Amino acid sequence: AAAAAAAAAALPPLTTAEEKELKAFDLDSTYGPCLGLTRLERFLRAEKLQINPPPSVREILHRVHPTSPSAQAILSGKPGVVC
Repeated sequence: AAAAAAAAAALPPLTTAEEKELKAFDLDSTYGPCLGLTRLERFLRAEKLQINPPPSVREILHRVHPTSPSAQAILSGKPGVVC
């Protein structure tokens, strides 16, 4: 757990533009539902289905620690919300 926290702390924070791009990805229904998926899982599923998600989203997500809030869709885990 301590190693994961240290790794997450070593990553630079996302810029405002990057956060906006991830939020836009979350809200774009073109890439399918996000319920129960991390952003990267949703990205990879869209890629597998040849929906062509933005490559820049993948680049951002590869810089995000998997347990970081930035790895999760903005609507995931909210009661009554299906994204």
